Amino acid sequence: MKRKPSGLKTKECSVKKILKSIGVILVLGVMIMGLFGCGKTKYKVDLDGNEYFFGDPKTEYAAGAKVKLAYTIWLSDTNYSFYLDGEYLPARFSDSEGFVLEFTMPEHDVKITVNEDTYMYVPGDGIVEEVLMDMDESSADKDILSDPGEEIEDMSALLHVEIANSDELYELADYSRVVLEQSEYSELIKITFDTAVNNLKVCNLTFSDIADDGSVTFKAEVKGEAPDAKQSKPLFIELSFPGDTPTSGICFEDQAGNEYFYSIYLSGKDGTVQLGEEAPFVVN
Repeated sequence: MKRKPSGLKTKECSVKKILKSIGVILVLGVMIMGLFGCGKTKYKVDLDGNEYFFGDPKTEYAAGAKVKLAYTIWLSDTNYSFYLDGEYLPARFSDSEGFVLEFTMPEHDVKITVNEDTYMYVPGDGIVEEVLMDMDESSADKDILSDPGEEIEDMSALLHVEIANSDELYELADYSRVVLEQSEYSELIKITFDTAVNNLKVCNLTFSDIADDGSVTFKAEVKGEAPDAKQSKPLFIELSFPGDTPTSGICFEDQAGNEYFYSIYLSGKDGTVQLGEEAPFVVN
């Protein structure tokens, strides 16, 4: 029986070792590609020609990746709305970054469009953070009382509104809360009072009409009440801001029975929550 030369056997072993090493390298390569996303299909974010305003960001992402874009160049007298494939995309405002957009990349190319409206929505007689009652001197006197027997001297700063933290709900002994919407896009706001108000109602608003002078009328659907609102009992409202036009509001009476109507919206200037005095709501 013939034997194979020992040199041939050595060569065969070397070839097997090389092939085994190549197999290990291929397996490791596949694992690395899986870990770091190499080889995944990348989808494009079309910024509709606004790359400069977004600071020329990265525009290709794998499906499932977290996308964060910042609209860094903006004007204070302009309202901005952002849309992802035609659907409204909420943005948060940051002094350092501008308008920040965040979403998860789907398995297709997407398009971000920006709507710029230089006509700032001015509710009622003006934009106010601390709501001013529109009253003349004759009505802002002895008829308006915060407590029985106490005369109101200053009707300014009747209401204060701000974005709230849910932790505050656990820290307060007494408060009212109304939920208009509860979703990943909803915000919790807090309204505090410098004086007692009566029959406070929280409403969903829909646009009804606009007069020749530019004043807007809203239809209102009452969703909740805080009948005993007062300084020591703040009102929390969970709601969303789906666009430029307000979709939420409150109405109430002062101690003399005068009625007031306010929309709740986000400032196009700095993204802060605002209250604006409105014409009487048309309640459904």
